[in-house]
Amino acid sequence: MENSTNTYDKNKGFYNISFLTSSQECLIIKNLADMDSKGYTNISFDDEIRKKILWRYNKDDDLFYLKNKYLYIFTEGAVNYLEAFKSMPRNTSFELGIIEMKLLTNILENNFIPNRRIALISLGSATSRKEIEVLISSKLIESENLNITYFPIDVSPFLLQLGILNSTKVKNKNFKISSIIADFWDISEEKNLPFHNNEEFNERIFTFFGGTIGNYKEYEILTKINDLMREGDILIIGFETWNGDDIDKEKDRIYNEYNTLGNVQFLLQPLYHIPRYKGYFDKFSKYFNVDKDVPPILFTNTGEEYNNLSVPRTISYCPYIVFPKNERIAIHEKEDKIINRIILAQSSKYYIDVFKSWIITKFPNFSIINDSLVSTNCYVLALTKQATKKIIKKPI
Repeated sequence: MENSTNTYDKNKGFYNISFLTSSQECLIIKNLADMDSKGYTNISFDDEIRKKILWRYNKDDDLFYLKNKYLYIFTEGAVNYLEAFKSMPRNTSFELGIIEMKLLTNILENNFIPNRRIALISLGSATSRKEIEVLISSKLIESENLNITYFPIDVSPFLLQLGILNSTKVKNKNFKISSIIADFWDISEEKNLPFHNNEEFNERIFTFFGGTIGNYKEYEILTKINDLMREGDILIIGFETWNGDDIDKEKDRIYNEYNTLGNVQFLLQPLYHIPRYKGYFDKFSKYFNVDKDVPPILFTNTGEEYNNLSVPRTISYCPYIVFPKNERIAIHEKEDKIINRIILAQSSKYYIDVFKSWIITKFPNFSIINDSLVSTNCYVLALTKQATKKIIKKPI
C-alpha cells in the first residue's frame, strides 16, 4: 500500500488517504487511460477485465451480474447513491442504522479499558456517518484515556472524503483517521495492513453495516472478511430481515421500498458510464432501460437459485435489464456466450434464526457475543473470531 500511515497535520488541516495500488480498479483505470491516450474509440476488453466487471450466475446461463462496486466507484455513482438513499422511505434502513449504532456503542463502552489502543475498521464505510455519530455521542469521547484509530475502507474516494469531513466533529486528541481506497476482495490479500500491527493495536472492531452483506454472495464476502480478521477481533454485521410467513406481502414491501426514482437512477448510472470510461457497452447504451414487461427477480432460496445466495430462506430484490433479441452482446470475441440480461444489483433479506445457524455452521471460528438488538425488519449481530481448532489425529 502507498501512504499507508494515516496522518492528520493539525497545523495545515490535511489528511492522507491510503490507496491500495494493487487493487484491480487501479489497474483497469490505468489500462483504460493508456487506451484513451492511443486514440482507441471502440475498445474490446480482454477476458480478465471483462471478468472483473461482470460475473455469470450460472456457467450455462445468459444472465450476468454487474459487480456491486461499480455502482459507487465513480463520483457520480457515489452522488447518486446518496440521492437514492434520501429518496427511500425512512423505514428499514433508518431502523437498521439505529440498532447498528446502539450495538457499536455498547461494545465500545462496555469493553473499554483506559489507554487500550483500538482499531475501528469500517468495511464499505461510505460517509462514515454511523461510526462518527457513535464516537461523537459516546460518553467515552471526552476521556483522555480513549485511544482509537478509525479505518474507513471504501472503493469511492468521494465518499471517503465526506467521511473525513464528518470525522472532524470528533473532538478528542487521541482520535485518528486512516482512510483506505480499496475493494474487499483485494485488501483481504494484503499482508501489511496498518490495523494488523499488534504492537500498535490491542483491539480491533470491524463494522459491516447497512445490510451490505445482502449485496454479495454471502459465503464469499464473509470468507474475505474472515481472512482480514485476527483471533479476538470483533465483527458487527447489520442486515435486513423478513419473518418467513407472507412472501407476497414481503415482495410488495421490498418492491415499494426500492423502486423509487432515485434508486432506479442510481442502479442505471453505471451502465451509462461504463461506455464512457470503459468502452464496453458503447453502441448498446440506448437499450439500457429497465424492462417494463419483466418484473425484478424476487425469490426465496434454498441455496441453489442462480448459484448465488448461500443462506436458505432468503428473499432478494434483483432488478435487471433485458437486451432486445437482435442486439444481445457477445461478451468476448473468442467466446460463444451471449449477454441476455444484466442484473444491476442485489439486496437480500434474511430469516434471523436461519442466518445465525448458517454463519456459525459455515464459519466455526466465529462465536456470537451479542444478538439482542432486533427491530421490525432488521437485525444486528456481533461476532468474535476464535482460534482455529487444530484436529490432532491419534495414532492407531
